[in-house]
Amino acid sequence: MAWGMYLSRAFLAGVLGAAVLSLVAFVARALGFPFGFEMLLGSWVTGSVGYVTWLVGLVLHFVIGGLLGVVYAILFRWLGFAGARVGVLISVVHLMVAGFLLSGIPPLHPTVPEVIAPPGVFMSGLGPLGVALFVIAHIVFGAIVGGAYRRSTYARVVTVRQRVTSYP
Repeated sequence: MAWGMYLSRAFLAGVLGAAVLSLVAFVARALGFPFGFEMLLGSWVTGSVGYVTWLVGLVLHFVIGGLLGVVYAILFRWLGFAGARVGVLISVVHLMVAGFLLSGIPPLHPTVPEVIAPPGVFMSGLGPLGVALFVIAHIVFGAIVGGAYRRSTYARVVTVRQRVTSYP
């Protein structure tokens, strides 16, 4: 399979992971907890809050998720294997970098802290539950990207005994 095909499948795996995280954030907000990436990302671009801003943030979240899926795929190829478990291991590094980068948002963001509360390191601005959701979200993202990428890039062959075997 051509490397471009691997990259497109990796991008889609990342978009799938980001979509699941947006769904988790939606459920958290429906339960009354102000957790989500979309408004923070969207307001960075638009400088305001609202439905259009949330939609812009959702699109950005999917694009960033897709690009991270490509980074994960490059690491999978470098390591020589892919899957949910190795995706989780890579996500630990991903969440550490992202967690510390969140502390640098306030001076660069047009609506933080005037309109949107600063997220803080590892979403600590939302308290312990915010940190827990941030960590869990990144681990789930890694598992989804690793699992989806592995399933999409490995050939499935039916053996004589009608068992499905995967080959790289």
